[in-house]
Amino acid sequence: AAKWFRKAADRGHQESQFQLGEFYTIGQGVEKDVVEAYKWYSRAGAFGNQKALERRKGLTRYGLNPAGLAKAKKLVEAFKPSSK
Repeated sequence: AAKWFRKAADRGHQESQFQLGEFYTIGQGVEKDVVEAYKWYSRAGAFGNQKALERRKGLTRYGLNPAGLAKAKKLVEAFKPSSK
């Protein structure tokens, strides 16, 4: 499922971006990665998904540290939706 959510999320689909944040937070279908979770929650939040922004705030409970946060913010800035 993560593969298909990723394809849609890469194209800018907000619900898929939120779901990928969930997957990366707990490691469901992907390796757990709170930096990636932050990125996807941020993208979904940029489209107005308040739940994604709330989940993003809680990522420190899952191991997001200041260095990871800085890396995640760079990923968010660099994200460009795919046209493929």
